[in-house]
Amino acid sequence: MLAASMTREPHIKIRAARRQDAAVIAGMAKALSAHEGKPAPKLTARAVRRDGFGMAPAFTCLLAECAERPVGYALFYAVYDGETAQRGNHLEDLFVLPEARGQGAGRTLVAALCRATRQAGGSFLTWHMEQDNHLAANFYQGLGKHCESLVTWDLSGKAFDRLAET
Repeated sequence: MLAASMTREPHIKIRAARRQDAAVIAGMAKALSAHEGKPAPKLTARAVRRDGFGMAPAFTCLLAECAERPVGYALFYAVYDGETAQRGNHLEDLFVLPEARGQGAGRTLVAALCRATRQAGGSFLTWHMEQDNHLAANFYQGLGKHCESLVTWDLSGKAFDRLAET
């Protein structure tokens, strides 16, 4: 899928996450939630191993490293756009440790994800963010993308269970 160190930032190396990175990924997911002021996610190291590296992985993850130390991650999964009949990826999580920000790790992760998407026959990325996350909005605008006015709906919990049982 993605060759190690596919990057244009010489000090940032991007590689596909491995099963043994599960604790690092779960730790960064927890740091992302804390950064967003949200409760800790249920994404534990065990869940990462089960859902990211099992028989039918639900997601893929890239790690950014600086001096062989993980400094960021991008967690994503395949999507399909029926309107355009195109494959792509949805970027679920993008996080860079605070001390590593401003050094190109986030942009390098997204660029590597674009290349991986293209290698898999895809032509787009989607993602979502909190409306009041101005730091993220500035970052994404710097990549050359604008915000589309879409509304995300969520069907989960008891409502999901009720509908699934009908």
